[in-house]
Amino acid sequence: MKDPSRFENQDRLDEINIERIMELADLKQGQVVCDYGAGTGIFTKALAKKTQSKVYALDANEDMLKLVQKKIREFGLSKVILQKVEHDQVPLEAGTIDLFVIITVFHHIENTMKFVADLKTSLKEGGKVALVEFHKKNSPSGPAESMRLSPQELDQIFLAGGFKNDVFESLGENMYLCIYKL
Repeated sequence: MKDPSRFENQDRLDEINIERIMELADLKQGQVVCDYGAGTGIFTKALAKKTQSKVYALDANEDMLKLVQKKIREFGLSKVILQKVEHDQVPLEAGTIDLFVIITVFHHIENTMKFVADLKTSLKEGGKVALVEFHKKNSPSGPAESMRLSPQELDQIFLAGGFKNDVFESLGENMYLCIYKL
């Protein structure tokens, strides 16, 4: 596993700005959240503190889930539920999630339409998806440009999956945010 501390680089965290994402997604106390591709748990922690309710931390990497577990214990976040997933898998019960958060992971999803359909099933009525991706251009961080998705490409996928545009915001030089709602 590459050094996981790169995911908690301060420049990266400043650009992503989870507080701003939660504000734009209108996340409220008591709502249930899924952090898909939870990584080190840095965003899981912020989401759990904000909602004070269940947060599902899903990741395909067992080592990353161990890092999330460490944060859960360290900060006393008893309502975080860890779950190992296979790539493209959304193993959540229907109608359980208010906000589905996907930060710099969607470009790894192979069968995007199936993933979006499964994700949609997991959402409650009026549920939202907050998705952070890399601008479709070469930059020092992130995947190769050929793997990146433009906001227009994401719109095509999510609108075809039955979602509506809610928010688009450039987060900085490297990343942007799209929020979709049912």
